[in-house]
Amino acid sequence: MVNAYTILGGKIFISKALISFCESPKELAAVLAHEIGHVEQRHTVSRILKEFTVSLLFGIIRGSDTVLLSELWNTTISSSFDSEHEKESDEYAMQLLEKAGISPKVIAAFFRKLNRENLDYNEKIEFLMSHPHNNARIKRSLDYKTSEDFKTIPFDLDWNNIQEGL
Repeated sequence: MVNAYTILGGKIFISKALISFCESPKELAAVLAHEIGHVEQRHTVSRILKEFTVSLLFGIIRGSDTVLLSELWNTTISSSFDSEHEKESDEYAMQLLEKAGISPKVIAAFFRKLNRENLDYNEKIEFLMSHPHNNARIKRSLDYKTSEDFKTIPFDLDWNNIQEGL
């Protein structure tokens, strides 16, 4: 599965499939920058606290006989907050990439490839999903304005050799 995720303690996990999927080390750097955004903004902790609070409050208000309704409500609310975390992490990633001398537009390249591989969902159900639709992320990346003196720094890596070594 093409994926990267962050867990408590600031640990970031990257699948081999993600490394193979990325066409350049800059694309992988963009994904890592996004995950670092989750760590720096403490999204994992805030998500756990939010879900616990919503479940507790809903259980108190509705009683314990509405478990299914509670779970549906919790999922809907949780997804909308998670989507905001994803947007914040994307913004953090763009800023971090710029500081590292990597064009934030590399995020758009990554999500375009996801679209080409049909690794997205229908835009009409975005309100239920934990991540913004790829097209929204592509647009934000392309709209991001770097500073006037921004210059990219080339990577000195043999990306093919790295991918073959997996």
